[in-house]
Amino acid sequence: MEPPPNCFVILFSSLSRTGIISRYETDKTIPSIDVAKKIANALEVSLDYLTELDYSLYIDDQEMTKLLKGYDKLKDEEKLTIKKIIKAFSFYSKIQDTQNGFAL
Repeated sequence: MEPPPNCFVILFSSLSRTGIISRYETDKTIPSIDVAKKIANALEVSLDYLTELDYSLYIDDQEMTKLLKGYDKLKDEEKLTIKKIIKAFSFYSKIQDTQNGFAL
């Protein structure tokens, strides 16, 4: 479920009135899991990202998330094929970005 577009403003305006954000930033207190989830949703990031766990990946695509959850069940050869395809698309995207940078 996506948060309403203005939830970021509502959430942070209510938190800033109490000075709680400053206390979070200075590690004087930590938010409850419910508040942390609301902050993560408002910022459109995962809780892992919010807590600076760098192994996380936030994907806002339910279909892709479902596909990735089944990744561990695939055969090694199938996993290798998926990795090769992603690398190829990533490489192609970088080439396009470079070419766009040279466009006049």
